[in-house]
Amino acid sequence: MKVTVVGAGGNVGSTVALSVAQRDFAKEVIALDLERKQDDKTFYPSKGRALDQWEASPIHLFDTRVKGTTDYADTAGSDVCVITAGGAPRAGGRGGREKKTRSWTAWKAPGPNQAAGPPRE
Repeated sequence: MKVTVVGAGGNVGSTVALSVAQRDFAKEVIALDLERKQDDKTFYPSKGRALDQWEASPIHLFDTRVKGTTDYADTAGSDVCVITAGGAPRAGGRGGREKKTRSWTAWKAPGPNQAAGPPRE
């Protein structure tokens, strides 16, 4: 089984990815999130968190492969997709409902990042 977690660069998404991996019912967990830019530096939070989780697997006794990525093509063939992405933390008075609506709109809107399509159509 392959599980994709969208928004895995954040606290909730990375926790979901780790929880799925620790239960060992999936062969692979794809941790997907956007790259973050600050000044002249680029950060890949989902890749860093996924690498930490994968390297800790012998200590936590699980065999599930955890892979961090920013490429939607890596999600192809997923059996389950968990969307935890919500954008910036409630900035400007935006509540949870608005964040969910915005995330869903971004997911279902066609774009270059979704060339591979949703994990399972």
